Order: sequence, then C-alpha cells, then structure tokens
Amino acid sequence: MADIDKKERYHYLFVHNLLGKFFEELLDFIATNWYERFTTKGSRVIGTYAKTVQLLEDAARLGREQDQPNLPIITLNPSGDFLPSEDGGKFFWRYPNLEPGINLRLNEPIYEDGNVRIVVGFGRYYGEIELIMWLNSVYEFLDVRLLFIQLFGGLERYIYPFWFDSFIVLPSELYLYQYSNSVTGQSYTLNWAGTGATNTLILSTNQQEYVYPVSTKPRFKLTSISDGSTKYGGPDKISEWRLNLSIVYDLEIPTYLILQTDYLVETIKAEIASSAIITETEEINAPDSYTTQLIDETGVTQEQTFIFYKRYYHTISSSDMTSNQTYIVISLPELVDSQTMALRVFGKWGELAPYDHYIFSQDQTQLLLSKQYVPLKEGDVLILIYYTKEGS
Repeated sequence: MADIDKKERYHYLFVHNLLGKFFEELLDFIATNWYERFTTKGSRVIGTYAKTVQLLEDAARLGREQDQPNLPIITLNPSGDFLPSEDGGKFFWRYPNLEPGINLRLNEPIYEDGNVRIVVGFGRYYGEIELIMWLNSVYEFLDVRLLFIQLFGGLERYIYPFWFDSFIVLPSELYLYQYSNSVTGQSYTLNWAGTGATNTLILSTNQQEYVYPVSTKPRFKLTSISDGSTKYGGPDKISEWRLNLSIVYDLEIPTYLILQTDYLVETIKAEIASSAIITETEEINAPDSYTTQLIDETGVTQEQTFIFYKRYYHTISSSDMTSNQTYIVISLPELVDSQTMALRVFGKWGELAPYDHYIFSQDQTQLLLSKQYVPLKEGDVLILIYYTKEGS
C-alpha cells in the first residue's frame, strides 16, 4: 500500500458510449477487412434481427432500382448482458472498493512526480454478440461460412485481431490540480507536459479537454455458426440465405482512477471519451524519437534525429467529409516546418504514408487526405504526432 503519510482516493470513471463505439468499430472492421461486400451504404446494421428485416421491408416498399444488385447485409446484435470476465475479471485490484492499492504496483502511472501519483484501474468484461448475415446465393453462403471458420480457427478458440484505442478525458480537477503542502510550503500545479496527455476538442461535449490515450487488445471466439436460411424471397427482396454467428468478446476498459498524494482532492468527475479507433496492426504508441535521412541546404544527405513533441487527436466530422471533392481537408494545430518539425499521421489501419495517403497545403497549414486512398468516415479518429528536430 502507500506510505503511511500518504492518502489514496479512488474514483469511478463514467464510461461514455465506449461499448457502443466498440460495437460500431467492430462491425466496420469486419466489413472492411474480412468481407468487403458489406462495405456498401446500408449494408451494415447495429440492432436486432427484427429491426433489420423491418429496414429491408421499408426499403422494398419505398422502391429501388431494379437493375441494382441485391448486395449482402450484415447485422450486429449486441447483448446487454455483460459481466466481469472469468479470466482475470474478478481480481480484487480491478475494483476501487476492494483492493485497488495492488493496482499501484501493476500499472504504470499516467502521471508521477515526487508528491503525486495517478494510476488508471482497468476492469475486464466479457459479453456476447450475434452476427446475422443475409447472403445472396448458396455459393456465397458456403464461402462466407468457410471464411469465418478459417478466421477464428474453428469454434471456441480465442483470436486477437486488432487493437482498440480510446482515450480518457482527464477532469479539470486533475489537470489543473494544485498540490499544496502546509508543512513544507511547497505548492504547484501538475505539469502534464511529456506524459502523453494532450489538449483536444471533444465533439460530444464541444469543449477543449485534456485526454490520455489508452489501448487494449480485445479477444474474440466463435461459439456457434448455424444456417438460419428461410425462404423470404419474392417482392420483399430479402435474401433467402442467412448465416448466424455467436461471438464472445473479452475486453479491458478503464474503470477508475487512483490518486495517491498527501493532499486529497475532494471531488473528481471523469469519463471515457466516445471517440475511439481500431488498428489492425499494432498499438498506436509513438516512439520517443526516430532517425531518418534528410537533404540539407547544400544537397548532402545526412541522418537526422527527431524527438517526440506533441500528440493531437482529430475526429472526422461531416464538414470534413464534404469540404472538398478530392481531399479531406484538416487544419493543422501547428505549422509543419520540414527543417525543424515533422508530423506522422495514424489512422485505424496504422500509420498513413505521406504523398501516398496525404499531402500538405502549400502554406503547410492544412493536411489533405486523399479520399481515394484513405476510406475514412464521419466519427473516425486521426492521431497527429509532432516531432522536433534534435538540437532545434
């Protein structure tokens, strides 16, 4: 536990739309990476079987172009029944009213100095989702069934297909926290520079907030796969071949904060931001520095080291999507000077490549993302990581 002269206080986090965003991103991941015929508009639904059938019947009643293909549809039906995971989810240190002090030794702090230490506690939860796929022929039915068996390695086998990245919105009571010691006379405000916390606009609150990134790698297993085909057909144009899958997920989410200090904060309100992304490759964790080749003013190629400076988040909005026919135009929070500053951009599939995926405007104040090569949508999150040239 803590030193005898220090106090600990634990605060639950309000998990704001985290699971809802998780389901949405999971469905997008399946459609984008596993079976691309689900990527067309209107081919993905989060809801029940009955809701999807109603949507299909409404679409048929309102009419459609008869020469358009009857594309497959996927529905993710989330269950509201989720509980602490049997695999590590019931440890006492996962709960602030049991043994949270153990967490001080298990997790690295998000902030630490000589007087204050802040650690995030994680809960581990599992639940079940149902995937319902309406397919257009027995051949597609057989192909998709085989595909998902191959992806999961059969039944009852866990897979780890992606990272799920979100961030904690730090309450103002934390990032503006004034430490004061009446004995030593020491007093200061916490310095969050260099901790990974950044100031960004949160769309759900329309306010500038400090956020701290967190990443977790959920696991999934296929528990059942069955033929749910029923003869609908006819004028409703509902596909008669249906594949039903039951999938169990196991996910760690931040659930409380530990503030360890000799001076108590009376009230803290915190939440998990609703914005999140999925990456297929690896955790988006910027290196402290990297080395690259640059051509100097004399035309000589030299190695140059760049050091981590700042991290920003940008959530794609509807105005971003419609601002330009060719590019998604994003105003940069800081100027990019190729001689002293570098910028690396990450999206849901990992790092984006300059010139292939994006370019800068002539005045270096805007980032232009190619709509042809970067299939982003409203609500996706980009991470902009700035580096400064060593010695500048």
